[in-house]
Amino acid sequence: MSFILLLLYISAIYIRPQEWVSAIYGWPLINILAILTAICVFFEAGMKQRLRLKEPHMVLLLAFLGAIAMSHLSHAYFGGAWESVLKFSANVIMFFLFINVLDSEKKIKIAIWFLILLTLILAAQGIYQWHNGIGWAGQPILQCSDEGRDIIRRITWVGIFEDPNDLALALVVAAGFLVSFIFSKANILLKIISAIALAVLMQALYYTNSRGGYLAMAATVGFFFLLRMKNKILASVIGGILAFAVIIVGPARMSQITAAESSAFGRIDAWFEGFQMLKSAPMFGVGYGMFTDYHSLTAHNSYILVAAEEGLVGFFIWIAIIYVCFKGLFKSADKKNELSSCISGIETGLFGFLCASYFLSRSYVSLFYIILALASAAIFTSLKKEEYAVNFKDMRLVGALTMGILAITWLSTRVSLRLFG
Repeated sequence: MSFILLLLYISAIYIRPQEWVSAIYGWPLINILAILTAICVFFEAGMKQRLRLKEPHMVLLLAFLGAIAMSHLSHAYFGGAWESVLKFSANVIMFFLFINVLDSEKKIKIAIWFLILLTLILAAQGIYQWHNGIGWAGQPILQCSDEGRDIIRRITWVGIFEDPNDLALALVVAAGFLVSFIFSKANILLKIISAIALAVLMQALYYTNSRGGYLAMAATVGFFFLLRMKNKILASVIGGILAFAVIIVGPARMSQITAAESSAFGRIDAWFEGFQMLKSAPMFGVGYGMFTDYHSLTAHNSYILVAAEEGLVGFFIWIAIIYVCFKGLFKSADKKNELSSCISGIETGLFGFLCASYFLSRSYVSLFYIILALASAAIFTSLKKEEYAVNFKDMRLVGALTMGILAITWLSTRVSLRLFG
């Protein structure tokens, strides 16, 4: 029963009928389904004598929730701490439900195909919106000026996908699975279905007019071949060519990406301000959701956003969550089980999302934690507990990654400001 409720819960997150269907408009549908699913999870766990709560992924996510609280408590802002914990708890609860319900290979595969189906629905409505000017939920197509050039049109959805960039990332994540299925050892019918579905997603991705989405798609394709092929040089060449082809067939805006354009310079300026915030509050940051209180624009970089708002402590934990997921995925991929193609899809989709996140503020969005939850569920199902356990060596690597990412970003920010400032 919990599995069916989880699928309904995912549907409410993606399709969001509570925001456009008149009969249930305004209902707290996501919260209701989350509570019902949680009740079933605890009931079933009591029967099975098993509940995934102490796994390192869950512990780290709870620790990050604590870092979010501390980002405000360190400034004696108790109201902000309470509100931030309540807001981010939705991701923690969702993560908990995913890893406890998806406890078998069959459930994980069904959940992934269900996510692909939901994404195809979003893609279909986006294509409809492009041709008719209005979407299925009654939302008008987004029209905006691009750096003083012609007006551009961008498809949208509602709720968490009302921003075309977020919709594009959802399409990229689903595309990562389909690319994996196409090049797996699956039967020919599955390959054909995956190829058709991928074509629909790519058409919708084009209509989002999202440069970040296309860069994420290019990274996803390139990373997939780098993972799958034993000859890494050949893989880099093939992946690079295909990634370049993805960018070439992308929107005309792709050719306008330069560090000197005002939108790009605004991002670089926001990165610089993010480092100033980190410098002013290095341990726990300036506070969750407070970046725009210190600067007119958001960070336009998920890594800087976390570092500035939660400090070095929160950023370390956030990177640790990503690290343990990739570590487990790489180990799971070596098992060559029935989840191999799914795991490959999760790896590539997560990598593409993280690449796009370098230019977008998507540190706390639901889609990111859905991918992490799918990754964790696949890891817990494929590996023994000692195989995905975290040790001191792992934490040293996380520390090196944390400082390395900050150093590279700081260096690129300073160079960009010197060249174009």
